[in-house]
Amino acid sequence: MSALSKIFVIVLLVLSAGYAAVNSALFAMRQNWKEKHQALESKSKAEIGKLQQDVAVRDSRITELDNRGKSLEGEVGNLKQAVDGLTRERNKLTNDLTERKMEMEGLRTDMTKIANEIEAQRKENREYAGKIKTLEAELDKNRQTMRDQATAIEGLQDDKKSLTEEVGNLKKNVAMVAGERDELSKLIQELARIGVNVSAGPTPAIDGKVLKFDPQLKIVVISVGKDRGVRIGHEFTAYRGSEYVGRILIEDVQPSIASGRPVDQFMNPKTSIQVGDDVSTRLLR
Repeated sequence: MSALSKIFVIVLLVLSAGYAAVNSALFAMRQNWKEKHQALESKSKAEIGKLQQDVAVRDSRITELDNRGKSLEGEVGNLKQAVDGLTRERNKLTNDLTERKMEMEGLRTDMTKIANEIEAQRKENREYAGKIKTLEAELDKNRQTMRDQATAIEGLQDDKKSLTEEVGNLKKNVAMVAGERDELSKLIQELARIGVNVSAGPTPAIDGKVLKFDPQLKIVVISVGKDRGVRIGHEFTAYRGSEYVGRILIEDVQPSIASGRPVDQFMNPKTSIQVGDDVSTRLLR
């Protein structure tokens, strides 16, 4: 057998083996595809069944949601109506609130005005309180002055009583002195008639002050008496500063005071004797 034949035989054997292998593979693949197809078909049917169930569930859910949507549409309508009502109520409340705000502003203005009036009234009350304190102080001062004046009046009443008693005594003394003076004058005239020289002696220099003066009774009380050498019949000149105001004739003498009457013919018509005037025996006019 030639080499070519051998090669041809070998090729045929290889081709036969390859064909057999291909057929075996094709058969095996056919068997596998069929099984896979059956398995895939079963799986697809199962999935389709499941999908159909899911679709049914979803359809039921869609129906439920559709019903729920319709219900919600009704609720939305009701809510819209409620919202419209609430909007109207809100607008009304807003208007009321605006009015209340305006009223509050008016009240604030009134309260500010009232507060200013209250502060002004408090200020006025403080001023009145100060005036009241001042008036109370003046009233206390006036009361004290009245008490002092009452005390002074009591003292003056006591002085008046004493002066009344002194006036009574002075009147008695005046009457006595007048009688003695008349008798002394008659005696002097009689002594002069028979040629006897009569001299009363010099009046000593005595200075004092007017303590009291009663123009109705015409009695003057001075601050010097017997202790200073004052005697009945002495004459004192009354003066105020450098101004002559009158002359006083002594008619009664006590240890520390003396009293007399103003000598009218020597009185200054423009002035009158006053308490505090100076008196002296050295300034005879």
